[in-house]
Amino acid sequence: MKKYRDSIGVDVGIKGLAICTNGMTFKNINKTRLVKKLEKRLRRLQRKISRKYELNKEGRKFVKTSNIIKLEKQIILLQ
Repeated sequence: MKKYRDSIGVDVGIKGLAICTNGMTFKNINKTRLVKKLEKRLRRLQRKISRKYELNKEGRKFVKTSNIIKLEKQIILLQ
């Protein structure tokens, strides 16, 4: 059995996820445009549904309207 003395240093960075001393770089997939766009859409939908729940609370009676159900389906599909 051979013993190897070669070692690789790994630098965990901000722009790239990891950069090795042998020149290999690994991308951070959470920084891509698609992921940012989906996160933004999710935040927007969650705010929208939160407002609908608040408006519904003012009447002292909670009714799940078709708009709320529709938004919940969109959020589930997005996640």
